[in-house]
Amino acid sequence: EPAPAQLPGAALFDDSAAAAAAPAVYRLSLEEAMRLAIDHSLDIQGVVVETTKSDWDLHGAKGIYDTNLTANLSTAENERATTSALSASRSESQNISVGASQLVASGGLFSANLSNTRSDLPGFAFVTATPTYDSSLSLDFEQPLLRNFGREQTRLRITLASRGRTVSQYQQRASIMEALGAVETAYWRLLAAQEDLQVRKKSLALAEAFHRQEKARIEVGVLAPIALAQADATVAERRQSIIQAEADGEDIMDQLRLLLNLPAEHPLNTRPIVPVTDPGAVK
Repeated sequence: EPAPAQLPGAALFDDSAAAAAAPAVYRLSLEEAMRLAIDHSLDIQGVVVETTKSDWDLHGAKGIYDTNLTANLSTAENERATTSALSASRSESQNISVGASQLVASGGLFSANLSNTRSDLPGFAFVTATPTYDSSLSLDFEQPLLRNFGREQTRLRITLASRGRTVSQYQQRASIMEALGAVETAYWRLLAAQEDLQVRKKSLALAEAFHRQEKARIEVGVLAPIALAQADATVAERRQSIIQAEADGEDIMDQLRLLLNLPAEHPLNTRPIVPVTDPGAVK
């Protein structure tokens, strides 16, 4: 018995042929989509960088209370021609000094400095106590009485940086929730589009079955040939709706890829995406 004739263009909608030619799909769960978005989304990475920057700004602002240590080492040597034996022709000196300063809550600055100088007149016979040492210790405290006086003025930069960090944290949470919300919306839209495509394919199969029945009735003389025109129009309309549904699904799939911002070599960018999470299982 000869095989029944196919309608024009029916091969394009042959599920068995399409399944054999289709590339391997990427089965994507909602949980994996969220994880990929957190790791790669430009929106999320941008707010994370801003929050990290605000953390360092606060750390830098608190640095005003760090103790400032200084050290200095110097040496000098002088030679000169003399006309008297009572004058030294050569002198040497070395100086070392260390210091520390600390800002206090009131805005005052406490500082301490220790200095030691060694002086020598080599070859000068009229000086027996050589080398000589000169040491000094200084302690200072400076307190502004008008401008920059008080704890609030001293901590002003820290307060501003702390508030900026809090704002950045809230913005980070909001941006992450917004980005993940966009990914979740695209995910469910893709699932809905693919389920709608399957419904349209089943509708096409019913229309084609009805077309075959109508054609068989015409062949046995039960119906007039003009009755087949409506069945032809219905089949064509269903095929057109499938083409549109496939195009819509591809657009949503591209939107999801754009939101995830994965590297070009990631298989999700080269394979058709199939959502596998059941909407009823998500709380």
